[in-house]
Amino acid sequence: MLDRDDRSVPCVIVLEIFQYLDLYSLLKCRLVCSGFQYLIDTTANLQYKIELPVAGQQDGSYGDMFTRQEMFKMHQKRWDGLQWTEVLRGPMMSNCRAWGVHGGVLAQASSETYTLHLKRIPSQSRGIKERNWILDLSTFLGEGPQMGDFGIDPGQDLLAIMASAGDSVRIHILTLSKGERHPLTSGPCLVPHDLHFFDSWEQDLDWFFFDICHDFLSVYSMSCAVLWNWKTGQLLMRVVDSKITSMVFLNERYVLMAITSETPCLLAVDFLAVSLEQRYLDELENYFIFRFPDISHSSPVDDIVIRSNPRSTWGADTDPSVPFSMLPQNRLFAVHLSSDNSTDAILCFAILEASLLSLIKTGLRFNNNSFDWSMWGPEHSRALPDYSYSFLFPVSSHGTRLAMQRYLSHRGICVDIYDFNQLGCRNKTQDSDVETPGNVNLSESSEITEGRPICVLGPTRIKTNFFRDEVDTRLGYSMSSWLVPGKTWHAGYMSAICSEDAVIIMDEYNQTFEIYTL
Repeated sequence: MLDRDDRSVPCVIVLEIFQYLDLYSLLKCRLVCSGFQYLIDTTANLQYKIELPVAGQQDGSYGDMFTRQEMFKMHQKRWDGLQWTEVLRGPMMSNCRAWGVHGGVLAQASSETYTLHLKRIPSQSRGIKERNWILDLSTFLGEGPQMGDFGIDPGQDLLAIMASAGDSVRIHILTLSKGERHPLTSGPCLVPHDLHFFDSWEQDLDWFFFDICHDFLSVYSMSCAVLWNWKTGQLLMRVVDSKITSMVFLNERYVLMAITSETPCLLAVDFLAVSLEQRYLDELENYFIFRFPDISHSSPVDDIVIRSNPRSTWGADTDPSVPFSMLPQNRLFAVHLSSDNSTDAILCFAILEASLLSLIKTGLRFNNNSFDWSMWGPEHSRALPDYSYSFLFPVSSHGTRLAMQRYLSHRGICVDIYDFNQLGCRNKTQDSDVETPGNVNLSESSEITEGRPICVLGPTRIKTNFFRDEVDTRLGYSMSSWLVPGKTWHAGYMSAICSEDAVIIMDEYNQTFEIYTL
């Protein structure tokens, strides 16, 4: 086609057509002929169009394409080698009621001064500047309230914060930038929420957990799951059942609930199809169930907690100063199982949003809403040991990355950074500098090789008191390990959290934080 004769198509036209193709179309075109392969492999912007989605990223409008491509390569290199460019240190707020990292913003709520302290985490690799600001919430919270959990979405300039006064709970919908009533709310900035929806934990706001997904806001509290459209104030779902132990958004249509029963499971519920009359689990109709393996009678699963970074709308597609950012749908769920009767460490399953949505799509096509473990678990999850999990610690993942810390005798604290980006993992197996063992079984004292990523595609076989039989899981991942300098282990008081550009170490024992940025 590209031979120099009268019938050939000029390269400039072919290249122009290629600009409109997506990743998979470009890869198919590479296989058509050597001419196409040469054009694609030697054209910088086409390589960038391939490299971005392989890394799970989306392009922005900052600068020119060459600048963004160079920034992207440096960002990826630093993540692979955990090469930090800056370390930010600071104190945790006194009387810190709640804290978390959302959309690249570290937030701490002080119950003493009714203030929210916020820090935009900088990134040299992506040209993001540090910013610090404080919101005085006393005007909205009034005198003497109890502050609870909060949720933020920088892309919508959204702050939702919970406070109780007397026998009622109110959710304040404010702007993240100024702490004022959010202009997109149609009603009052206070969303009344009656505590009698909940059970005996109702007076303790430590047990209320927020999640935000675009126009929707959910609250889970010990057996009760409630969901609104935060813009209109409309209550969309309220489900009460003692078997519900956790809930997060799967996407803009489904929530993912953790259910403890004789066979524990995950339940994906279509909340847009739930009527307010359907208040109990056995009344729900529009759902998909994902069962775990058969449980051992000696150690039943007593608790399941789902954690995932919220689907923030902030990124390269909404902020012109951001050169590229993680695709919102590239998202990981960390599902933690525990038993009151088991001496095993808490078991964590890593599961991708894309896997669950693909299974739901298959279920809709074949009119099947039930998936036994053999139908989804082995191929779409990876079992990981968790030596540090606390129910009250914030989400430790961002996008497809997950941070887990462990203690190494005589060496200190090690943080393992897992990345479950499937395209990126398969691409790394072709890199001669990346170790590709068949499997890695980390123990709490396993030694590490710092700065050298490994890529694991082989199965993890586990024998645990949780399950009756051995369990295989095969979701591929890459992993880099890192020793945190100068840190002493304090069990239950330290957590490592991934953001898009950093790893944050929160040390509640010493009331300090450290942010290692790229």
